[in-house]
Amino acid sequence: PVPARDSQGYEAAVGSSFELGAKIRGSLRLGYLEQKYRDPFFADIRGMLVRGDVEYFLTPLVTLTGTIDRRVNETGILGAAGYLSTTMTLRADYELLRNLILSASVEKEARNFNNIDRDDDRWTYRASGTYRLSPRVALRADVLRRSQSSVGTVLGREFEKTRVSFGVTLSGL
Repeated sequence: PVPARDSQGYEAAVGSSFELGAKIRGSLRLGYLEQKYRDPFFADIRGMLVRGDVEYFLTPLVTLTGTIDRRVNETGILGAAGYLSTTMTLRADYELLRNLILSASVEKEARNFNNIDRDDDRWTYRASGTYRLSPRVALRADVLRRSQSSVGTVLGREFEKTRVSFGVTLSGL
């Protein structure tokens, strides 16, 4: 009873990487995206494509990074085949010591579903610390808080969750 979600899509974009002095660098792509579904039950998704990131070196020890990403994602929600996702993130990294980096970020993702009356907003707040024991071994602690709100006639689940994690990263082995 569920229509097939087969689709084909494309993205066409132009962009550039840039540096503005020694303080700012980044990249930006602008264009158009489209996802066409084989089954006529599902409406096609199309719109403006935006992807980019900008790093601002506030001081030699503090970096601010902003990112944006707009893309089509698939979903298993009944009645919809996909959604247009726009994600914006702002992150701050502080090198407290040569081997200790503290980070904090906030992210908003807006999800606009096709075929159904539903829009979701997801907020993510994160704080983390990375302590490098050596160039190849690091200890990491992370606290993440995520919430979702939904509007429309086909509401999604609203939730809030908090996750605390600790880990060891081995790189270049």
